[in-house]
Amino acid sequence: MKLFKKLAAAALAAVLALSMVGCGNANSVNSTKQFILNMMNDMAVMTDTEFHNTPELDGIAQKLLTEANAAYQDENQQDKTVNALLEVAAKKDGVLNAETGYTIRFAKDYQFKCSLIPEAQKQKKLLDELFRSENSIKVKNGADDDADELDFGVAVGKIGDKTYVVVVETETPAAPDTTTKD
Repeated sequence: MKLFKKLAAAALAAVLALSMVGCGNANSVNSTKQFILNMMNDMAVMTDTEFHNTPELDGIAQKLLTEANAAYQDENQQDKTVNALLEVAAKKDGVLNAETGYTIRFAKDYQFKCSLIPEAQKQKKLLDELFRSENSIKVKNGADDDADELDFGVAVGKIGDKTYVVVVETETPAAPDTTTKD
């Protein structure tokens, strides 16, 4: 009986250790998304632009990642650049609202292993990639960079064997006119 308890305790410890390893990747995804959300809040303060993270645009960003990964897996897809894969994903029915202009930004989420690289340097690399002009796609004129209010969504996920951040932006629709005219 003592041997059984020892084996059960060892098995439980192994399961807990493996579950912690599995959660490590999820935590890095969540920390990357949280970093982008924090950065957008900081940009709002610095630029007098209102940014609103919406679940709808988070969902669109996730759909874009899912469809781009599906296109990557398709053997007939000749051009496997992330830009081309996201353009294919954006053209699929049901992914984007056909009447809305979007800007889609993307960046490779480097999973640095070396602890010698400061966190600020890792974050700068991500931001540099995210705001490079060749890493953005404008759909139906895209979101106006000079808009006073922007809605955005963020998703982090795999395209092929690499992890990417996708940010989808659109102008916040104007509130309907509630004044009545006599």
